[in-house]
Amino acid sequence: ATVVGYELSYTDDAEKDGLASGDTATVILSGSVTEVNDSPKTTKVESVTIKNAKGEDQTNNYKITKAENKLEIFNATITVSGEDYSDVYDGNTHGNAAIAKVGEEETEATITYSIDGGNTWKDEIPTVKDVEEVTVQVKAVKTNYDDATNEYTLKVSKAIATITLADGSKVYGEDEPVLKAAYSDTDGTVNNEELSYTVEREPGENATEYEMSIRYDSEETVNKNYDITVEGPKTFTINQRPITVTPKYASKIYDGTELSATVVGYELSYTDDAEKDG
Repeated sequence: ATVVGYELSYTDDAEKDGLASGDTATVILSGSVTEVNDSPKTTKVESVTIKNAKGEDQTNNYKITKAENKLEIFNATITVSGEDYSDVYDGNTHGNAAIAKVGEEETEATITYSIDGGNTWKDEIPTVKDVEEVTVQVKAVKTNYDDATNEYTLKVSKAIATITLADGSKVYGEDEPVLKAAYSDTDGTVNNEELSYTVEREPGENATEYEMSIRYDSEETVNKNYDITVEGPKTFTINQRPITVTPKYASKIYDGTELSATVVGYELSYTDDAEKDG
């Protein structure tokens, strides 16, 4: 109260000064408040001494009414802000702590976050790694300051991965080989992550060409972080099975009867590999 000061007024006539000409007053006040939670506090006039220009006490010439008043402190303003993030998936975790400020200066405060529209608040700093977009609400609380709120966005977009099919083939009648594909050198996965996919071909076992394709689930754990491009289609070829048919050698002593190749028969062999059946 001593810092705030006092007002002295002539009670019966608002247009007149409170003291007679040449008189001065010495007033002692009591009361103080520091925190918002402690206010308002009452401030009182403890004593009033009035003297004239000669220094003579004139207090008894005044009918003094000691009024009371209040000292009150209101909340100051604090701000809080978080850093937006938006980039392509890189396999890392992103998201920084929000900052509270009074004016331009950072200040300590209790900061909490909500990622469900304000239904629940936690002190854990929200982060993103996989492809998603999160709106973060942030709140700062500090004694003697109004609560501050703000929001920011964390966004991870899909990276690009290209799957390139490799041509395949087999010989008619052989077991099906493993159909293959590979990531391209320029658009591979982050940290050599393995995409989940299956290489397929058109059904059929006759010697001809079949179209190959790739089947994958775009929402699978790893796949969902990529915008997947398939280079193809490629061709799977079932080649004709090469065989050699050789009539069997036969002979006999002439007896006037026919020696027929159809009776003797033939040998059938796989031309490219002597160990395989024809």
